[in-house]
Amino acid sequence: MKRLIILIFVISGWNVSAQDMIYLRDGSKIKAKISQVNETNVIYKNHDNPSGPDYILSRTKISVIVYENGTHDVFSEEEE
Repeated sequence: MKRLIILIFVISGWNVSAQDMIYLRDGSKIKAKISQVNETNVIYKNHDNPSGPDYILSRTKISVIVYENGTHDVFSEEEE
């Protein structure tokens, strides 16, 4: 029974992390699919509308990006 409960948590955890997450410095977060990270900006699509427009966000507004595979990028406050 204990293994079944653990299995349910693991499977539900995979569903939760099926998108990239952008954590902003103001404490908010955005579910997204990251297209590009360059020296000044991050280009992404809204997770709820993957065929919609590209959004551009300055790296200075971003604290961390956690990708769907579990890797992450941390951005310093001094970036310009």
